[in-house]
Amino acid sequence: MKRTEQVSTSVTPEEKKAIRMAAAERDEDMAKLLRKLVYTFLEEEGYDTSGNLNRAATKAD
Repeated sequence: MKRTEQVSTSVTPEEKKAIRMAAAERDEDMAKLLRKLVYTFLEEEGYDTSGNLNRAATKAD
């Protein structure tokens, strides 16, 4: 499914730095890391994420 919608929030400079560092440690950009966190949350809440093109990469075995 094509991604056409955006979700945004505000964070402190320190929080943004922490997110950027966490993404870099995983060799990902911030968008990918945050997207994975959103998919994990949605799955834990019981929402269908079958449209997630990166589903296999976001699920922990």
